[in-house]
Amino acid sequence: VGDLNEFCSEVPNWFSISKHPHRNCIYDEIKAVVKLKGIDLNDAFDQHRRYDIDGFPKNFGLGENGVMLRDLSDKKVHDICDMWWDEYSKGIKRDQCSLMYCFWKLGYMPDLFSQSIFNKYFVCHRKHG
Repeated sequence: VGDLNEFCSEVPNWFSISKHPHRNCIYDEIKAVVKLKGIDLNDAFDQHRRYDIDGFPKNFGLGENGVMLRDLSDKKVHDICDMWWDEYSKGIKRDQCSLMYCFWKLGYMPDLFSQSIFNKYFVCHRKHG
């Protein structure tokens, strides 16, 4: 496992998350999760429709959300996390399907770093056998 200080120094934003490796859009993520049968179709439709009516744009960005770097002294972080919890509580129980909406709604944008969560900083790879 690599030195996390090195990693953190490369990602200096007040809220940084790893970019989703396959999608860039909450709407696409909702559809993908429905196909995987991970969420109720009606709940998915309701959340998708609510975001669409509110004007949330397609391809706003999507986080993998496995690793988050947050400056907990920044009020914006608390605003985002409070709203995110509210969205998660009343909507789909998948964190990727609401976080970017919260950023957009509050007028913020996180740093989306390109390193996957499967890298030298977070995963220790060992040979088997």
